[in-house]
Amino acid sequence: MKFPKHNSRPAHTLLFIADDKSWRVDCDNKGIFLSEIEVFQAGCKHTAKLGNCIENITKDSDKFGRKLWLIFSRLPSTILSLASLQVRGLDDESLMQVMLYELESMTGQSAMDTLLSYQFLGSQHDMSDYRVSYIDQLEYEDMVTAIKKSGGQLAGLVHPAGLPQCLSNPEADDWFRIENWASQLVTVRDHPIDGLSTQIYSKELSTWHANLEQDMAQAVAPLFSETLTNFDLELLPETEVILDITKDDDLSVLINAWATCLIVANDCPVPLLKTVSKINKDLMFMVGGGVAALLLCSLHFGWHTYQKNYYEVERDSLKTLETTINKVRTTVSDLKKQRSELKRKQTEIESDSTTIPTLLEALKKRPSHLLYALAKGSNEGLMIESIDHQGDKVIVRGITLKASYANKLALHLNDQLANLGWQISPPEKVDMALLVEGGPWEFSLQLNDLGILSFTNKTEDGSS
Repeated sequence: MKFPKHNSRPAHTLLFIADDKSWRVDCDNKGIFLSEIEVFQAGCKHTAKLGNCIENITKDSDKFGRKLWLIFSRLPSTILSLASLQVRGLDDESLMQVMLYELESMTGQSAMDTLLSYQFLGSQHDMSDYRVSYIDQLEYEDMVTAIKKSGGQLAGLVHPAGLPQCLSNPEADDWFRIENWASQLVTVRDHPIDGLSTQIYSKELSTWHANLEQDMAQAVAPLFSETLTNFDLELLPETEVILDITKDDDLSVLINAWATCLIVANDCPVPLLKTVSKINKDLMFMVGGGVAALLLCSLHFGWHTYQKNYYEVERDSLKTLETTINKVRTTVSDLKKQRSELKRKQTEIESDSTTIPTLLEALKKRPSHLLYALAKGSNEGLMIESIDHQGDKVIVRGITLKASYANKLALHLNDQLANLGWQISPPEKVDMALLVEGGPWEFSLQLNDLGILSFTNKTEDGSS
């Protein structure tokens, strides 16, 4: 079904970014779709790449709506348990500082460089549980800059897990959902008495499946259950309904539910990251009024009595202010350069941490791959006598009843070992003339090492 297109700019845009794909849809102020869901072959696996991903999407898409709601499946999200006595009576800013330092002790990410949002889940056994989502400050600024270039404004950044609504049965008041995401598994339970609860199981821990089964066994069985996934279901408990977001209809249900939650609901109970204004409006009006009154008094006083001296003082003040501004600009410029250098070093370190272990692991397997390829490429009429190593070359020698067997062996080795940085030279054959029809033949094959650079390039593009 085709939706009518509007010439005016939409009020809202929802952008759902997964590992390999992204989906976009425009909505009005009531969360109603104004267009079909667009699919982009651009994904993102880390918050550091969000800005680049958004820029790639905007190249092939119309401008975003006035408000952009960003749903990112790789947004870091976890549950913090804090002592109730520790957080009791704290205001929102102080509570967030406590969470940031608690998160720093868990992840090692600096509390000073982290943005965080939270959702209170409940208290039990003198502990208060909060679900938090967080992102590095610099990565958040890069993402906001990319959104502003498209003419939009970030309304909020959220992880797609934990939607406080039953997807396949919106009228249900006693339901349970299992959500299977790339790095974690999330369960959401809504009980008529106990209310909404959320659990997060990290897939990096081998005990996640046992912990899930134990929690489900201890809980009262819900009236309705569902599963939300786009991955293998083999290890997950069975539920009444399975929603697969790789299917258009199920994906539309999920995005429509998020549109209602984010746009229509006044206070959607999920940890939503957004830019918070630090300006106190009451204080701003008070200061503005005071400044205006002082200015009027100063102008009146200067005009009638000390007009000349007043302008001399103002001139000196402006010079001082200009000097201060120039110093601040220089400091800001130096900080930007330091930030760029740190980001460059971070990129190099991330690249090396991925490439070097893979390269070393493949290099260890080189000899076994060579022996395996020689075994598979030989036959009853061909015998390998020796394998010698000469500098950066490997020499394979043997005897064959037919000259063509050596050629076939060379082609087989070239096909099997090219991705390991080896180039196979054509075989050199010498007729021993021991048989009437010729042969057998002595042959030698030379495997030339193309070097680490060639080997690394093949490893990085996924061909090894």
